[in-house]
Amino acid sequence: MFKQLMLILLLIHILGDYYFQTEEIAKQKQDKLSALIKHSILYLVACITVILPIITIEMLISAVSLGISHAVIDFAKYKYVSNKYIQPDNNGKSLLMQKRTVVIFLVDQFAHFICIFIIAYALTANNYSVHITSMVHRFFQVVDVHATAVLPWTVILLLIWKPVNITIKQLLSVYKPNNEEKEIPNDKNTGGFIGLLERLIILMFLAIGQYAAIGLVLTAKSIARYDKIAKQPSFAEYYLLGTLLSTFLVIILYLGIM
Repeated sequence: MFKQLMLILLLIHILGDYYFQTEEIAKQKQDKLSALIKHSILYLVACITVILPIITIEMLISAVSLGISHAVIDFAKYKYVSNKYIQPDNNGKSLLMQKRTVVIFLVDQFAHFICIFIIAYALTANNYSVHITSMVHRFFQVVDVHATAVLPWTVILLLIWKPVNITIKQLLSVYKPNNEEKEIPNDKNTGGFIGLLERLIILMFLAIGQYAAIGLVLTAKSIARYDKIAKQPSFAEYYLLGTLLSTFLVIILYLGIM
């Protein structure tokens, strides 16, 4: 039951912190309290939305507690960033600022995870059991799908998309070659879509036990960038780091959730 509760609360966090939050709000909440309040309200909406099929007094209190703890952590982050702001240099963000941004991001997400763990533990310790509503139970019966199988797949599929994309961008920002900054930005976000497809295929191979086939995916991806990899050692290192990090995250998430 503990793992099930962890996944439910994690689903709330994924939706509230990544999918209910636009890129504009994410940028504005660093220095605008109004944007932070807006994000907190949207996060609370995600809390209520997720628990509707399993709503009970205990679950409602837990979801609201998660929403409040999230707002407190984000407010603490807002105050810290406001007080410790480092001016960028002439080339944009300074290296020190980039490193600090990565550390803040990791600490922020770890703090949210700790809150999720504590709430799930408290519910489990008090012998709480998840009960889905009769309407939702009937739906799963009709489509002949086990409800407990849907939850982990929903969580992992949502995780390997936007959250993993953002995490990889944050972690790689420090190692990005200088010449990459001069390229014209790609508004279509082709790289992010390729990364998503890569992780989806790896996830599929993991699910069916075809581990050796994962190497084919990585090889096919490398062929497309072979010319640039061969001519630019700095890009080759950056590209390899991104590919390995993407693969590592999807494998870790699969082992931890599935």
